[in-house]
Amino acid sequence: MKIDKRNKTILLGALIIDFIVLVVLLFQALTIQKPLYSEVFNVGNGYGYYIKTYDKTLIKQNFIPAIQGEKSFVTKKDAQKVANLVMEKITENESPVVTVNELNNLNIRM
Repeated sequence: MKIDKRNKTILLGALIIDFIVLVVLLFQALTIQKPLYSEVFNVGNGYGYYIKTYDKTLIKQNFIPAIQGEKSFVTKKDAQKVANLVMEKITENESPVVTVNELNNLNIRM
């Protein structure tokens, strides 16, 4: 079977397109962010939270961040609001540090 120049060109073009598609798919697979989720847990007479990805703990926060002393969150809802803020920051490649101003904006009871 003889392959003429035109068929060689078509075959080469198809191989190049396949290679490009493979590289794009591989790049997407490697850069997909792992899903983040949070879990609120009891800490003495209050609450804290975990930030996790799959089965790995990224952050364990026993106390309200950015304030003096070691005070746990008063309610599950407060712990969840701050956990959501931290996950949003991580997703947007920002520092997960929480400020007092952000706590006030979320109406976190301290």
